[in-house]
Amino acid sequence: MVWADLHLHSPHSIATSARMVPEEIARAARRKGLGLVSTGDALHPVWRARLARELEPDGTGFHRLPGGPDGVRFAVGGEVNCLWRQGGRARRVHLLYFLPGLEAAEALAGRLAPHGNLASDGRPTLHLPAGEFVRAVLDTAPDAALAAAHVWTPWFGLLGARSGFDAPEEALGDAAGLLGALETGLSSDPPMSRRVSALDRHPLVSFSDAHGPDALGREATALEGIADFAALSRTLTTGVGVLETLEFPPAEGKYYHDGHRRCGVSGASIHGFPGRNHRLRQVRR
Repeated sequence: MVWADLHLHSPHSIATSARMVPEEIARAARRKGLGLVSTGDALHPVWRARLARELEPDGTGFHRLPGGPDGVRFAVGGEVNCLWRQGGRARRVHLLYFLPGLEAAEALAGRLAPHGNLASDGRPTLHLPAGEFVRAVLDTAPDAALAAAHVWTPWFGLLGARSGFDAPEEALGDAAGLLGALETGLSSDPPMSRRVSALDRHPLVSFSDAHGPDALGREATALEGIADFAALSRTLTTGVGVLETLEFPPAEGKYYHDGHRRCGVSGASIHGFPGRNHRLRQVRR
């Protein structure tokens, strides 16, 4: 079993600490008890070049620091902002991608370069429908995995209050079946998300979206049987091997009250959440 935090950013992303470099990430991961982290921002050319210099492949599809902290592996991945028009309005959705190596990241960057400036931000804006992005990733790297980032966040979540979508199929069309996990975000947790039946076929995961080393692991997911990248891809796609999550208290999340202000009803008045991280064991449906 390994605790994984697969959503973080590099100094090339807006409002991210200059300390978010491979050595510092690995040190923070070891201190937090994490065995698997994302490289973050793998489409950014300068960051990808640094990753190639400072990390080495470990033969399993993951990377590690040469002589670095034992047990800390890096999965090549990152986040994008898909921007397109649908139904007469602009749509903005954040998605996570996970790739079987830096070579795949370079190939994907070449595929996506016509759709946005990949050097402008570690989390680039792509003028591409979310469903087309999903297909581009899998056409480039068939073993890749995809997830929806902070799925309930109002502005950029797949099902956020301002997205205009009530189900993954509305946003992704035929590509919805290719989307794997949904990241619940800091303002919700798996039991809250499982109340929406449209999400039944998607695994639920929790990651930190860390912009600094100290935030690493504030949310994480326990995964079983992750011997290599292929196993990680299967787990994020099917949910088999997702054991439990470590949760930031949802009621303390930035967006927990979103959607409740007008009606005056809030989950905070119904549920009591502990004032510290808590663990939730997953139940497969």
